[in-house]
Amino acid sequence: MKKTDKNSLPHKLKNSKKVKRKSKKPKAKNSQRKCTQAQSISELDDAVKQLRESLKNIRTIIYIIYKLKLWRDRHESFEDFIKEELSDLCSRTTAYRHVKAAEIDEVLRLPIGTVPITVTDVISTDKLTPKRIRRIWKKAQTTSRKEVPTIPSIQQCLKEHSQAKAAYKWITKPSNWDYLLNELSSRHKDKMKSHLTKLSSALDE
Repeated sequence: MKKTDKNSLPHKLKNSKKVKRKSKKPKAKNSQRKCTQAQSISELDDAVKQLRESLKNIRTIIYIIYKLKLWRDRHESFEDFIKEELSDLCSRTTAYRHVKAAEIDEVLRLPIGTVPITVTDVISTDKLTPKRIRRIWKKAQTTSRKEVPTIPSIQQCLKEHSQAKAAYKWITKPSNWDYLLNELSSRHKDKMKSHLTKLSSALDE
């Protein structure tokens, strides 16, 4: 069995996800702070070196630098780090696309780098909860019959989610009921009643 390198960047990224309990610890001495700072800079140099040798794992490495804030001891911000050290390899926009893509990989519980970046661009973690993203992904897989859903299938599922959300807001607002009561024909009212009855039964299951 292959041993895990506890000092490797991926291992530290994995450990960073664990919930840390608050504890009262004495403040680190200056020598300890300098040691931590030197280690962070060493890890950043190592990450940049890996990127310059190969862009194969660019999403993973960029995400590790971002998530673990390896840039903080040498730069004011992540943006400054990209501009000053990686401008010849990727732009600020591209770097954030990789970060977002890695977040989607994690939400879907897949290895970082699994989902094509053009696909992850379609789903935004800012607008959808992780649970909703996983549901949309699963539905798109069924629709497209592919392990990695097509962009059109994901867009269609997102559209249906948006429409369902709007419909829920509309139907649960009593002031909108006048339309159903006064504007619909008898035939449409019967049809609506039938659909609502089925929906009510489904909600009770």
